[in-house]
Amino acid sequence: MKYEAITAGLTYHIYNRGNNGDIVFSEADNYEYFLFLMRRHLLPVSDIYAYCIMSNHFHIILRVKEETDLPENFRNRPSQAFSNMFNGFAKAMNIRTGRTGSLFEKNFERKLISDESNLRNVISYVHCNPVSHGVCKHFSEYTYSSIKEYIGGKKQLIEQSFPLQLFDGIDSLITFHESFQNRKESHGVN
Repeated sequence: MKYEAITAGLTYHIYNRGNNGDIVFSEADNYEYFLFLMRRHLLPVSDIYAYCIMSNHFHIILRVKEETDLPENFRNRPSQAFSNMFNGFAKAMNIRTGRTGSLFEKNFERKLISDESNLRNVISYVHCNPVSHGVCKHFSEYTYSSIKEYIGGKKQLIEQSFPLQLFDGIDSLITFHESFQNRKESHGVN
């Protein structure tokens, strides 16, 4: 399967899961290291709008910086930053656990997000993912999600100014997420 190239200036939903659906993040240190690598590899090339790291998969919503704002070594191929991050994480986990082979399934998936309505829905989907998987009752309870950065106001990874404008502020963002979560629950959708 040929994957669409990651292009400067565009917004994407990036996701993947453990090989064969296996657990990837089994300890707090695993989550923290993944977040460290996001900061190290993805922030230089993108603005992160949302993320959620679950035990066997992750979601990241981001906008790749304009070509002129990318570090020179990523201007022709911004996806290299993603490969560096995922490969670095897989190597570290394999060493730590004494395993070999692929940690994640195939190449990371990416979906282009082309309009603001879709972006609002995908951000809500990502933040509500732990509820959909029965990990918690309310999206704000989950630790390894950017919703904590929005609610707590302590920016670590996310660029929240654009998404907050998109939702007309934090109160509307929370209301939209709650409505999204309730719609999914009422339809039995995971």
